[in-house]
Amino acid sequence: GREPGKLRIHQVTERFFSAMEDIYSSMLVWGLENRKKVIASALLLLFLTFLGFRTIGTELTPDPDTGDISITFSLPEGTRLEVTDELVREVVSYCQETIPEAQLVFGIDGMEEEGFSVAVGLQAGTNIGTVGVKLVDKNERDRSAFEIANDIRNWIRTKPGIEDMTVLVSSPIKAMFMGSKPLDIEIYGDDLKQVTGVAEMIASGLAEIPGTADISVSRRQDRPELWVEPDREKAAHLGVNTAAVSRTARIYFAGYETSESFWEGEDDFPIRVRLREEQRNSREIFGRLIVPSASGAPVRLSSVAMMKDEVGPPQIERKNRQRYVTVGANVHGRSLGEVTADARRMVDAMETPESVRVSFGGQVREQQEAFQQMGLLVLLGVMLVYMVMAGQYEAYLDPFVILFSIPFALTGVVFAFLVTGLYISMQALLGIIMLVGIVVNIAIVLVDYINLVRARGARLRDAIAEAGRRRLRPAFMTTLTAFFGMLPMAVSRGQGAEIWRPLAVSVMGGLLVSMLVSMLLVPVVYSIVEENIRKKPRFVEAREAARP
Repeated sequence: GREPGKLRIHQVTERFFSAMEDIYSSMLVWGLENRKKVIASALLLLFLTFLGFRTIGTELTPDPDTGDISITFSLPEGTRLEVTDELVREVVSYCQETIPEAQLVFGIDGMEEEGFSVAVGLQAGTNIGTVGVKLVDKNERDRSAFEIANDIRNWIRTKPGIEDMTVLVSSPIKAMFMGSKPLDIEIYGDDLKQVTGVAEMIASGLAEIPGTADISVSRRQDRPELWVEPDREKAAHLGVNTAAVSRTARIYFAGYETSESFWEGEDDFPIRVRLREEQRNSREIFGRLIVPSASGAPVRLSSVAMMKDEVGPPQIERKNRQRYVTVGANVHGRSLGEVTADARRMVDAMETPESVRVSFGGQVREQQEAFQQMGLLVLLGVMLVYMVMAGQYEAYLDPFVILFSIPFALTGVVFAFLVTGLYISMQALLGIIMLVGIVVNIAIVLVDYINLVRARGARLRDAIAEAGRRRLRPAFMTTLTAFFGMLPMAVSRGQGAEIWRPLAVSVMGGLLVSMLVSMLLVPVVYSIVEENIRKKPRFVEAREAARP
């Protein structure tokens, strides 16, 4: 029962391959008779590949749809916790009511201004709010997490009083430790006013660039401060240590944790002791605080220190001992490379003070360094492939002919990415490196068979035609099996599939186009090399000398 089925399948495939071989043989004969046209067409194709490559966006790595959305916003400095809490609850309610795909929504109002959050460099204060959204699995929703995040972003923009906002497709905990935004511009200078002015100009310019979102300036608004300056002479006269003055002020204002804890059931809560909020905001009460003295006599804080109202930055950033301010932006709807190119043109057109230096950091710098390294790896891969083939063939020209199949793998990559709308990323470049070692296989088999047929006494063009006809089917099957082997990775909608899709698409496109071009171009180049280079006297002498 199975044998007839196999015969029918064999007959269908045999007719298909026979038709392909007839078409290919005709094309090969035409190509050998019109070699200049074939070479010119190949050069034109490479030129179009170069133009197409420049139109494709670039990114460091694709952002996966994890199903987590993190929303972080900041209100003006000094905003009371109750105000922040009210807005957090409003955002949580909006997400619960308008996002049917949401599984879980939670909010955090205020970040403690001491302890772990400050130690690791996180924003802290009663003006900071965070909301997290956990979505259902990708297969259970029609919208991507990026589309939902953009809807949330557009709604939050309508809320008054928000100075900074970040909406990321990531869990809130992970978002806290991601550091800078994808587009990160660093402004260096000694004059903080000049640096801040340039930062504000850049932020305004970024707002005009399509694809930017959540633009922020790291130099946060100055906030009111109460400065306590010890009078050293008075303190020494009353036997008060200046360190005790600062320690006392900190204990009363920030408080301290007692050695005892409060237990409720199985939960353990630390106890922090400090002044009430209305007392912390009163200069009069602050001045009446008691400072310990060497004699043990109580001394009022106002007797040994002067208090004055000032304003100051919440934090001062330094890198390599230089003050700097960063302007950050998330990217939405365009690639990081395209947005960065527009941002560079905008910065170059700006007039900035000579003492101010602007540079790009974050993922922009990482992408530039990574792409340069991957480019070197591609060149190294080509060199190694050539050296291996030269050692196997014990010749230099045959490997040179085979290398002509590699550039057109890039043509396939460009075509595939233009069709799918993907961006060039580290994964795509990894696919190109893989192609360097894969696409030469077809050319190796073809050139090797041409040499075999010629060794039997066939003329050059007859050998090329015979080898092309006999090697078409193995070349096609090899390419087809590798193509369909990568297909599941290219079309997968599973968790994290976005990360590896560029690799699969680049390999699939490169394999297919390289095979189609190589099966015509490699025989043509081989014939040119044999008829115009290898017949020269010095090559003939070298070949004769190499024979045992």
